[in-house]
Amino acid sequence: SLNYGLIVAILFIAASLRFLCLPHFPPGVEHDEVAEVLIAEGILQGHHALFFREAYGQEPLFLYLVAGALVVLGRNLLALRFVTASVGLLTVAAGARLARTLFDVRVALMAAAGLGVMVWPVFWSRVGLRGMLLPLMMSLAADALWRALHGHARTMRYAWLSGLGWGLAMYTYLASRGIPILLISFPLYIALFDRRLLRRRWRELVVVLAVTVLIAAPLFLYLQRNPEAQTRVYEVQAPLTALLQGDPVPILKNMTRVLGMFNLRGDSTERNNFPGRPVFPEPVWGGLFVIGVVVALLKISDMRYGFVLLWLGVMLSPTLVTTDAPNFVRALGALPVVMVFPGIGAAWLAMWMRVRGAQWASGLRLTFAVVLGVACVLNVGLTVRDYFVRWPQIPEVGFVWQRDFVAIAEWLDARPELCEVTVGGVSTTSMDAPSLDLLMKRDDLRVRWTDPGSPLGAGGAFVIPRDGGYFLAVSY
Repeated sequence: SLNYGLIVAILFIAASLRFLCLPHFPPGVEHDEVAEVLIAEGILQGHHALFFREAYGQEPLFLYLVAGALVVLGRNLLALRFVTASVGLLTVAAGARLARTLFDVRVALMAAAGLGVMVWPVFWSRVGLRGMLLPLMMSLAADALWRALHGHARTMRYAWLSGLGWGLAMYTYLASRGIPILLISFPLYIALFDRRLLRRRWRELVVVLAVTVLIAAPLFLYLQRNPEAQTRVYEVQAPLTALLQGDPVPILKNMTRVLGMFNLRGDSTERNNFPGRPVFPEPVWGGLFVIGVVVALLKISDMRYGFVLLWLGVMLSPTLVTTDAPNFVRALGALPVVMVFPGIGAAWLAMWMRVRGAQWASGLRLTFAVVLGVACVLNVGLTVRDYFVRWPQIPEVGFVWQRDFVAIAEWLDARPELCEVTVGGVSTTSMDAPSLDLLMKRDDLRVRWTDPGSPLGAGGAFVIPRDGGYFLAVSY
């Protein structure tokens, strides 16, 4: 009952960090979010695709979920972000379930706490973009895989479900390109360390791989025939290209940055993170993560530890081989197991205390539990401070999330007597109009758009409001 109470409390805190003030944090709407809504609206109008070419190339699964949310909740920013917040909360539950399946309830509680309160998962659960769907699908697929290999009943059913999960995960985000490597490497690992299991459950493994390939094949074939559709991939793959040409230096530099992202310095981009904040900003969780990795390495022949190590290495590769490492969105595939390692470290420390300090075992365990509880509460406070207080004050955040349009939308909503207005922007033929439309609550206003920042001979305009009229312009 205590464990159930703790997991309910963690889920409540996780839900609060994801859903409270959802339309206002992030403080506006960025172009990528607008693009997701426009593509989803196209789906509702009958424009379907295995891979959408718009916005540098988009996998479709998240976009179909957004389309459904627009139908239910209406065309607004809340509908978009409600999808990611829900996916983020489900990821907490799915990650805890996976940790419980692989290890025990103590590791599950630590994984749930990490997934629930750290800035990294909270950030990507509130932005209306598709990346957070990847760790959810991978957690569900991995849980079913483990039950297929180690369960005592309905193993073939779980094999089918696992293949379905891995296959659908390929339709979530570009970092899913690491999944085939993981699914090829894991049977090889089993063949090396547990041939008895391989002989006993090879049929389940074949089903997992076959179903995954069957589901992912249409997307793979489309991208193979239309490589130009993956615009974003080609924009960020410079380190990988250098490695293939015989220059490992960019990858080696990235490796040090990726290894440091957990405890030293994280993603430095304002649109991905509070700049430079590591995954674990305080020493308790960060230290337990390091201990967990060391324990897993020492026990690598145990399939549980080998699997999470393999997953960690493979799913960090998308940020390792691309520019601007560490990139927290490209590393999202590793998120579920990253949060498992502090639990492994905590479980090992608890066992060590029980063995080495038998006469003080109960006192040591109580003290350790208090330290973990205090660290969890501290991490909640640090997340609130860094995400809800400090991050919105960064000037670049105001620019990326178009805070000026927020002010314009609020001004227009407060003046219902206005029926016509002229607005000057910087993307007047593409993103400005849908951005303002998503931010405004009213839909009865006629908006004219001008470009006051360009020369008059190049599409610019000089606007003089009539008496009593208004001309609104964004400051950037």
